Amino acid sequence: MKLLYVSPGRRGSGNGAAPESAIGGLPAAVAAARAAGEPVRLHLLPGEYVLEETLRLDERDSGTAFVGHGSVVSGGKAITEWHDAGDGVVYATLPPDARFTQFHVNGERRERTRYPDEGFLPSVKYPVSDTGWANEIAADPVKTGENRVFCFRPEDMPKDPYRPEDIEFVILQFWMEARLYLESWDPASGAALFKTGSWRPLTWSRGYYLENVREGLRYPGRWYHDRAENRLYYHLKEGERIETLKGAYSALRTLIEAAPTPGRKITDLCFEGITFSVTDGHAGGSPYYSIQAELDAPIAVRMTDAERSSFRRCSFSHLGAWALGMGKGCKENEVERCTFSHCGAGAIRIGEIERPEDESARTEHIRFRNNRIENCGEFYVGSAGVWVGQSGHDEIAHNDISGPLQWAISVGWNWSIFPLNYSRANRVEKNHVHDVGTGILGTHGALYLLGVSPETVVEGNLIENVLGSRDWGAGEGIILDNSCSGITVQNNLVTNANCGGWGCNFDCFGNVIRNNIFAYGTRYQLTRYGDAPSKNPPPPNGEIFSQNIVLWAEGPLFKEKSWPSYSTFWDYNLYWCTTGPVTFMGRSFEEWNALGLDVHSVVADPLFADPENGDFTLSPDSPAFRIGFEPFSLADAGILPEGDDGEISE
Repeated sequence: MKLLYVSPGRRGSGNGAAPESAIGGLPAAVAAARAAGEPVRLHLLPGEYVLEETLRLDERDSGTAFVGHGSVVSGGKAITEWHDAGDGVVYATLPPDARFTQFHVNGERRERTRYPDEGFLPSVKYPVSDTGWANEIAADPVKTGENRVFCFRPEDMPKDPYRPEDIEFVILQFWMEARLYLESWDPASGAALFKTGSWRPLTWSRGYYLENVREGLRYPGRWYHDRAENRLYYHLKEGERIETLKGAYSALRTLIEAAPTPGRKITDLCFEGITFSVTDGHAGGSPYYSIQAELDAPIAVRMTDAERSSFRRCSFSHLGAWALGMGKGCKENEVERCTFSHCGAGAIRIGEIERPEDESARTEHIRFRNNRIENCGEFYVGSAGVWVGQSGHDEIAHNDISGPLQWAISVGWNWSIFPLNYSRANRVEKNHVHDVGTGILGTHGALYLLGVSPETVVEGNLIENVLGSRDWGAGEGIILDNSCSGITVQNNLVTNANCGGWGCNFDCFGNVIRNNIFAYGTRYQLTRYGDAPSKNPPPPNGEIFSQNIVLWAEGPLFKEKSWPSYSTFWDYNLYWCTTGPVTFMGRSFEEWNALGLDVHSVVADPLFADPENGDFTLSPDSPAFRIGFEPFSLADAGILPEGDDGEISE
């Protein structure tokens, strides 16, 4: 493999044979690698590689390795000249075409001005009841009134706001937000019509807030973009000075686009030790909404039809939206020992929304292992840390995930049985998920699965401290949602989840939930939720819930007071409440048994060593052994030590 040295910027003009004769900048280096006629290792010397446009790679770059410990690939546009606007506020004049949602100071993301300064304002109308969902979604959100019309209380809005056309209304919906701009409004009545609509009716909201509001500049560390004046205003934080202020706005939404010409493949691309930083979200002034999981947000590094490629020991930080995407046709790619922090959306998207029919277009055999995800979902509030859509045979293992995410890991993408998911035979194993749901929407579920997913296994995960939200996210540990089938959930420990360790939709079938520990849910411990089956009598559920231990101190065992159908295999479990009697939806254990449930189960103290402090070691005389419970160790959950790759169980 030929070695070429690369330097930041355009100053280097050599042939790349040595550091002192390095090639200047990444575009020139890629051109030199293509001309070499053999695989090339591009050694990026330390420094910042600012891209003026997206770096596009294709099949000509197969076999190229980008290696650069200490190198930063950035889409930032530096602001070099600042002016004093008074009262701690400074401003800079920008190019007329600058449209962005992300701004950084000294390498750290700064928040846009918002109103109110924190929290959110209540919506006037909220028709969704606590007992059901409004399931009819408008087919054309742009033309449908309920997706464009919004009502607010006039007293909640800033009085005579400066440039209302600059304001981005952030409508907090279920599992997503819509970011919309005014077409017209009546401040006196509180009626607003947006230029475009959301995917969901805007009545599906309990609250909203405003961003890019001039009145919010009173808050230090926040910024406002006046698009009419082409000015960025920034309120200095304590200790910052105009003379030394280093600001940059995000000029690119995608840093690297690796996509071959149609019918071709990119193979054996390698990225190692590189930091990818400073990208944008959607264009400022342009609306945004997504179906769920923020899948319409931009991706900083996007791969299509790439095989046997890898990212190792890279850092993805201070990005406006998604960090990494493995899209159509990606196969046998690896992401190992990378760090994802302070990203606007999630860390990685694997697969596509639509099911591929052509075998060559399928995404499969992606390995995402030993990575750290922290403080992602900072801008797009309905993000998943790891999203696996129409993709199979993937490994999501030994990762450490925390922060303001709706889902730590989401696998599968189909709300009905047909057409079948291509999400199958995926393994979610030995991850440490903790302290998730710290954002405004809370957590829907730490591990979330959706659709028919045969041979998919969720095993050996340690899930701690799953936070919910009073208004949105429930905060459950492991969720099997609509039409989940063919999934095994075993040997997992979920503790301190706001809404318990496990839940499934009524229309799930053919799943096995066995040998798990669900401990110390707050509001409740278990749930079977969703719209009640329409058939009368309801069909059997078809789940196997067996050999699990459920331990709690507060809240009921089940969220529901009754089920539409009790035709499910629910047996050989152990239940124990440390603060009172164990009841089953208001029934005694004997009454529960009479329904054919838990006939061989046990209500008894499992005799853990010190569960309140995280030690779930069983005493040798634990009654858990009477139900066939098999002890398991999670000492190796999370990131493995360097040099220990671990083995995924078969």
